[in-house]
Amino acid sequence: MRHINKELFLVLTIFSKELLGVSVAGSTIDFYQVTIAVAGLSLYFSQKKTFGLMATLTGILASSVAIFSYYETPISQTFLKQSAAVLFLYAGLGSYLLGCSEQKLASAYIRVCFWMAVFGIVQVILSLRGVDVYICLRGRLDSLTSEPSHYAVAVGPCVYYCFRYSRTFAARCRAVVIIGSVLMTVSATGVAVVSMAFALAFFRQARFAIVVLLAAASPLLLTMIPADAVPEVISSRFTSMHEYFGNASEPWDTTNSTILSFGTNLDVAIAPLAEGRIFGNGFCGHEAAYHRRYSHTEFVHHRLYELNIRSAHCLGIRIISEFGIPGILFTMFTVWYFIVHRRSNLWCMFLLVTFVGRMLKLGSWVDYGIPLFLLSAVYFSATLPVAKRSLSSAGRRSASADPRLSTATVGH
Repeated sequence: MRHINKELFLVLTIFSKELLGVSVAGSTIDFYQVTIAVAGLSLYFSQKKTFGLMATLTGILASSVAIFSYYETPISQTFLKQSAAVLFLYAGLGSYLLGCSEQKLASAYIRVCFWMAVFGIVQVILSLRGVDVYICLRGRLDSLTSEPSHYAVAVGPCVYYCFRYSRTFAARCRAVVIIGSVLMTVSATGVAVVSMAFALAFFRQARFAIVVLLAAASPLLLTMIPADAVPEVISSRFTSMHEYFGNASEPWDTTNSTILSFGTNLDVAIAPLAEGRIFGNGFCGHEAAYHRRYSHTEFVHHRLYELNIRSAHCLGIRIISEFGIPGILFTMFTVWYFIVHRRSNLWCMFLLVTFVGRMLKLGSWVDYGIPLFLLSAVYFSATLPVAKRSLSSAGRRSASADPRLSTATVGH
């Protein structure tokens, strides 16, 4: 029972969307996440501590309104709904986070990832024997997420932790379970997050980590990999990538929906830059830009028209589309700064790994843990050695009573 604490409740928001999310007016509302946000505002809200966060978010939304006005683009219902959701959830989750212990939060996250991995592995084994238990694609691990790649994004930061702090035999066994579960997603996203986590954990020189990040987060590099060098489920993506970028007239003829979604949304993101709109389309402006880009083409009759139109397929494309050159420069600077100057900060590394995953899949700002990782990187400043000592001492005090605690401790 000692592991059931407020930090655990916050960590569970990473995986709650598929279990407790309800579709309302075309959007999925995660009522568990909403409940935690309400609890944060009710129990831990501090205007002084959250002022900087709210001022930043308000500034971003205000600049988006200015962009809409300048380009004579109407303010959409999507903008109003998502703006309200982001402000509410980040204020609530940020307040809740400020009431948590950094060490207990890291411990809870590692522990939850371990059990999610165990469930996912059992899930895959059963699916191979013809028994499907909450699984999307037979033989590919997705645990309690909707897609294998979504699981890789949610658990990816934990892979960095496993590489960096698995010191004992028991910890290495648990690391094998967690890392193996990500690879069992059989997804390009899984390979990307494992590669980035490995680079951040073992490459001391920043330039090597930056090179791996660029390679892991660049889907276009998939076109350079021989199709027979990887499993068929991934090689089909390579073939479709060649089809899409090699067909200038009707690239949407590709049969792979993931590549079609990536390619069409990337075209929408790049188009404003080619037109000189260097500040992008504004927050939630990708949807309107999508219609402007394709409304006069044959693609409007395609069965997958508007696929991932709101999320822009992934966060990387969404940043390019909605925030333009400033967004690209800010993202590049943040990545460089974290790798060069914040390598000792656990949550900064977690954010980098999840960002790599979201360069390939997931463009929302509120699901699968992005608020937790983003806010933790902002608010927590304790270094990895401090976290290591704190968690290790906690593990030594409690391991005799409950050996499972070592799952979540550094150095065990």
